[in-house]
Amino acid sequence: MHPAIAALGITPAQFKADAHASSNALPPAYTSAASIEHLMRARAAARERLVPRTAYAPALTPTRPLAIAFDEASETFTVGDEENVATAKVADLLDLLADLGATFKADEYRSLLIADQTTARALRTIAATCRKHHEAGLMLDWWMQRLDHPGTGATYVVPDLLRRRYVTGANVEDEAEWATWATWTQTPTTPVVAALLNLARLGVDGTTLPGLDSFRDDDAYAYTQARLKRRPSRSASPKESATTLLTCSQATERLESLLMEDPMLAERYARTGHLISGTLTTLTLNGKTATDLEVHVNGLLSRFRVGDEVELWNGGPSAAPANGITLQRGVIAEARIDPHGLHVRVNSLIPRTTRRCGDTLTVRPRHVDPMQQRTLIGHYNRRLFHADNTLMRRDAPAPTRRTVPLDVILAAADDE
Repeated sequence: MHPAIAALGITPAQFKADAHASSNALPPAYTSAASIEHLMRARAAARERLVPRTAYAPALTPTRPLAIAFDEASETFTVGDEENVATAKVADLLDLLADLGATFKADEYRSLLIADQTTARALRTIAATCRKHHEAGLMLDWWMQRLDHPGTGATYVVPDLLRRRYVTGANVEDEAEWATWATWTQTPTTPVVAALLNLARLGVDGTTLPGLDSFRDDDAYAYTQARLKRRPSRSASPKESATTLLTCSQATERLESLLMEDPMLAERYARTGHLISGTLTTLTLNGKTATDLEVHVNGLLSRFRVGDEVELWNGGPSAAPANGITLQRGVIAEARIDPHGLHVRVNSLIPRTTRRCGDTLTVRPRHVDPMQQRTLIGHYNRRLFHADNTLMRRDAPAPTRRTVPLDVILAAADDE
């Protein structure tokens, strides 16, 4: 447990009890994800201490972190790490970063800890307007690119990092300020750099969510490519920009898939329909193994469609296993509602394990495979070079007439 939590007189057992009591305070049929959030905040306010939002730390541990904060009133940046702290005006920031070693000369990247969104906006402006070949400017531009990739271990906004891990009893808007988190954890706010480093350690305290290491591999690859190219993102070709958008989308999809493995977040996903949990009512057997099954879902909310590939485990959402390899796979074959509720049938079960009617089952979307995502990027890059690809053509594509559904025409007419 992080010293900031222990200093408040909270034992590990109390910490976990607070979290699970908030997540499981009411049965799924009577709660929503928002009600769980309110329960957690009420508990945090009543106990005057943080309540964990997740069972695992949903972020990678920063690598040799460098913290930075911006004071709008004086237009001054404060930058530093465990050993060095310095301040600089906006015009001198890049030179200061270069002095602190924030360049591509190092074989391994450093993580950047950003104090808040105000600081992030100021850094984006500098990265977008600096000289194209400034060493520290290129590094800052790369950090800002990685900030757009959820799950990255290269760039963090400290309040966002903490909000993914904990809740406070303060207003939601106040949690966007790192000083609010310093108050709730009794962390001294001065010096600023030391406070940010301590808060970041708190945000990644605990066991890291299984599977997040793939994001570290992505960061390392992106850093290597940026070192070779040595040019800012504003000089990227249409092909590079399109690939970057794809990697951002893939990072979002993969992180969302991994977060479903967190037992506490799984309870929330069950309330939003991203997971479904219920009772096994029907089994179709082939010998002693099941080829398909039917689940009577707790509630009527489901985001699954027929044909979706899914994975199953025994038990409720909070019994989510840490490793998806052990899960049984299948395909949604049917979903129907009758007077008794929502029923979902799953077939093509692999492996065909033995189950019994009456068992509690949870169904989730199939895990996102990072290797498949990387293969997709390769195929996508090759398709970009086709002569008929709009992104790679120098001339504008010729307009074509297509059949438009009547409801689309009516909706366009309403907009006019």
